[in-house]
Amino acid sequence: MNPSLIIESAVAAISQHYSPLSPACQADFGRLLHFQQYDKPTTLVTEGQMASKTYFILDGTARAYYLKNGKDITDWLAFEREFICAIDSFFLMVPSDLYVEL
Repeated sequence: MNPSLIIESAVAAISQHYSPLSPACQADFGRLLHFQQYDKPTTLVTEGQMASKTYFILDGTARAYYLKNGKDITDWLAFEREFICAIDSFFLMVPSDLYVEL
């Protein structure tokens, strides 16, 4: 599948499901996005890592979790057409308390 068409489809989905974007904003946003495909299981963020990306799930599922007394506790699930990231790390620019995996 053509990455440019995938990005265009993702921007359209974001505009439809989250907030309407003008055609100019959609074009600008599309230029900033990068399409990446991962095998499962893949860990995108680990505890202590700085999270500089947020991910829009086109196909599949992701989860954010943390460790407590040796057990993993799921904090957030993301499905198709949803975003996921290590949210505190991404927005506050601090080391992540979470793992994010596909």
